[in-house]
Amino acid sequence: MKKLLLTGAIILSLLTFTATLQAKPRKVAVQTYTFNRFSLEETIEKLKGLKIDGLEVYPGQRLYKDKGKVDAKGKPITFNERMAKEDIDVLKGWLKDANFKIVSIGCTGTPDNENDFKKTMDFCKEFGIQRIVTEAPVRAWDRFEELSEKFGNTEVDLCIHNHEKGSGNQYWHPEVVKILLNDGKYKHVFSGADVGHWSRCKLDPISGLKALKGKMKTIHFKDQKEFGNPQNLCVPFGTGELDCVKMLKELDKQKYDGWFVIEYEADWNDNLEKVKQCIDFLRKN
Repeated sequence: MKKLLLTGAIILSLLTFTATLQAKPRKVAVQTYTFNRFSLEETIEKLKGLKIDGLEVYPGQRLYKDKGKVDAKGKPITFNERMAKEDIDVLKGWLKDANFKIVSIGCTGTPDNENDFKKTMDFCKEFGIQRIVTEAPVRAWDRFEELSEKFGNTEVDLCIHNHEKGSGNQYWHPEVVKILLNDGKYKHVFSGADVGHWSRCKLDPISGLKALKGKMKTIHFKDQKEFGNPQNLCVPFGTGELDCVKMLKELDKQKYDGWFVIEYEADWNDNLEKVKQCIDFLRKN
């Protein structure tokens, strides 16, 4: 009996240890385009207290909920790399209060001259940003790589984003990105995949994730009501047709340690509860 109890205890310990090894903490962020009907100030207020690790902010989002706050030209003050120091300081205060950090920006272009490159890197350093999500042409990748090597940029990477076929995006098919990244010459360029846009192109997200194994540093993780629907109807993770559990298992198998970015493109005026469901799903699976 003692031997049976001891054996049972050992098995239980091994199972617990294995489960601990398999429990993968996910780095979860929210793309603020989810709340593009609102200011960045309001977006941070909405997300404050939720179990996320960071934000992906899109350039051009209005900064203040007070629409009366405008720049010298009378235009709304927006999030961008030319923000005034006083606005940068205000944003830093909001982020500190909410215990958030900006982990990536995009979608945006890439700097193609030394002055712009330095300005962009300084802006990223100001907030600790490590990813620039972009749809820039390949020649811009080469320029970014060249300037990164010249100025010793080891903190910030380009992550190539895909929109749907027909949108003017040349990276809509994961095999294209795979081929472009597989020549080995890029140290600072990776994939910033969007599984929802693959679905819009009737491309299997699992196949896309497999194709870009080892090349992804951030993912716009989504579920959709119908696979292949070009309207990109987002639904809470696990309630649609994209098989989020299977996608997570594939990424865990790959030992993916990049960001899971929630970009909920639906119910624009009232989608916070659905975003919460997506966060909970990533934390529990």
